[in-house]
Amino acid sequence: MHPRRGFAFYALATVFALYVLFLYGPMATIVVLSFQGPEGGLTFPMNGVSLHWFAKLFAGGGIVDIGAALRRSLALGLLVMLVTVVFSVAAGMAFRRRLPFGGVLLYTAIASLIVPSIVTSLGIALGFRLIDDLIHHLGVEDWTTAMGLYTSGLGAHLTWTLPFGLLIMLAVFNRFDGRLEEAARDLGATP
Repeated sequence: MHPRRGFAFYALATVFALYVLFLYGPMATIVVLSFQGPEGGLTFPMNGVSLHWFAKLFAGGGIVDIGAALRRSLALGLLVMLVTVVFSVAAGMAFRRRLPFGGVLLYTAIASLIVPSIVTSLGIALGFRLIDDLIHHLGVEDWTTAMGLYTSGLGAHLTWTLPFGLLIMLAVFNRFDGRLEEAARDLGATP
């Protein structure tokens, strides 16, 4: 004899299915769109079905400079590390006090951990594209793009590293003994 499942089970199953669709839907969309013909892009309706882009991928684009790519990656990684440490420590110290709208600020900061990365990446790309359009609209002629390594690439990496850094610093500073701060103030340290 099988017990009947109640309304709550089906409601929660629906919420779970919608959540999984929210997480993996963008990636599945990109996989489907990768089979477009040569005239297609990242848009629906699809312009033909082919393996054109996969052929381009496996054909290669000539000689790849792995050393330059490694240097750029290391430089970007170092910059991301430094910015993450500075902002995470500062935010961790700030959250030790009661902040107005602190809860909203915290949940906004860690929201990128639950939003699918492809949605975040497309949002960052669109944001920097809008910055480019605004700068061109203002009449700056020699402006090239804001879509460079140390702008949009940095922003994309920081949306992933800052929430983790903030959560770690919150854990560290919540265990911090307040008596050490009192002793430091007795010895002349500023707040």
